[in-house]
Amino acid sequence: MTEPIESLPPTIQDVPFPSSRVVIVDWDGTLAFSCPAAACARKRLTSPFPPVEMDRNGQPEPTALFLRPGTRDFLEELSAHYIVGLWSFGVAEYVAQSLQNTGLADAFALVRTRADMTLPVKDLYTLTGDLTRVLIVDDEPTTFGFLNPDNCIPIPPWSPFREDAAAGEADLRRVLYAIPVWFQLLENFGPRLHSLREQRLALLLQREHGP
Repeated sequence: MTEPIESLPPTIQDVPFPSSRVVIVDWDGTLAFSCPAAACARKRLTSPFPPVEMDRNGQPEPTALFLRPGTRDFLEELSAHYIVGLWSFGVAEYVAQSLQNTGLADAFALVRTRADMTLPVKDLYTLTGDLTRVLIVDDEPTTFGFLNPDNCIPIPPWSPFREDAAAGEADLRRVLYAIPVWFQLLENFGPRLHSLREQRLALLLQREHGP
């Protein structure tokens, strides 16, 4: 049995963002990789962290965690310039245990999980109301690219099973270099960002609920 899980960092509604730029980072595939602990053991892959008691969907199963190389330095550099948040499709308890077990519980100013979502995709507008001030780094374009495609910096998914697993750190460095330029571009496309989001949101709601 693991130690009691401390509460997650505040949700976005509890954190003031008067004029700050916000960088949201995905968890699974972007910063971390998780898999059943037994499956990792069969492949002779040992995690340096205590296992989580469930998978990302909340199913009880010892789950091994691995961090992309360079994750801690990446988050430290981001935090020096931006407000940094985490947005995961995992259930809240899985995310809380993952952050605690990897020592990253204090790395994020805010955390969003599956429980905070009212749409099947991530909508960055709900974070600040100003799409010129928020970016997301994510490995899965189907979750972040529909409503806010211009606000998303894609990153190749990472896994310790990749032959070039160590190259995952170079991916993070490229993202760091891209972020300042990306924010400058967003300043020039403010009205377009919001109108595109409104058009795509209408399509999404029609698809989900019908005309």
